[in-house]
Amino acid sequence: MNSPEHDVPAVWHDNEAYERALESAFQEAVRQHRIYNLPIAVRKGREIVRVSPFDIHLPEDDDPAMPKRVTNGKA
Repeated sequence: MNSPEHDVPAVWHDNEAYERALESAFQEAVRQHRIYNLPIAVRKGREIVRVSPFDIHLPEDDDPAMPKRVTNGKA
């Protein structure tokens, strides 16, 4: 018997699971861009623009125990 995490057809139709997976993948991509200090291409309206990964909020940004990084004069 497949566990719920490995039941791909069921997860495919579970919008909440799909949204959580998408959000998790996005957050991991932002973390990787922060490590290498690389901009992220995002769509704003009809344009593709590059933004600093430090301008994108992640859950750990609210944790006071996490060290803050400074880039481009921003804390």
